Amino acid sequence: NENAAGAVLDLMAKRNVDLTVATCTSIIDHLLRQDSPGSLQGAFNFLRVMETSTSPDMQPNSITYTVLLCGIHRRSAELGLSRTEEYVNLITGKMAKQRIIPSKGSYNILLKTCLESQGPEGVRHAMRYYKEMARNRVPIEDNTRYILLRGLLHRREWEVADAVIEGMRDKKLHNKAYSLMSS
Repeated sequence: NENAAGAVLDLMAKRNVDLTVATCTSIIDHLLRQDSPGSLQGAFNFLRVMETSTSPDMQPNSITYTVLLCGIHRRSAELGLSRTEEYVNLITGKMAKQRIIPSKGSYNILLKTCLESQGPEGVRHAMRYYKEMARNRVPIEDNTRYILLRGLLHRREWEVADAVIEGMRDKKLHNKAYSLMSS
């Protein structure tokens, strides 16, 4: 229902429930975890309400967009390749326009969600986020590598896991050579 987001927000306001980004993001997360056909549209309707709100407390943030991306990736098998790509590009485009960079925690959640998704593109999306972390200078630490490698091994993506490990070795050698040069 197109008006459901507005009706929920009106009800919350009447009950004196604070309309904040955290409240709205929780509702979006709840909608995306539902198995109903209209829940994805409902989540996007809520996002639109947040984005058009004049209240600074309602503006979507990194967590809101991470929740949306995770919901899309969890539904990638049902959405199909082209719709999944369309939605992912829409959300990442909104983030780029607002100069929102996910935190290390958000990237870890995205990696885990992509690798647990049933969609065939899960590995490609996970690697996209992994490479994006480096481009955005978000620290890639052991917990991120563990999430990535565990997910790749679970999906039996041996070649991709080998490439990640090789990249880790190359970076370690590069860092060692750099530290020797600077001493």
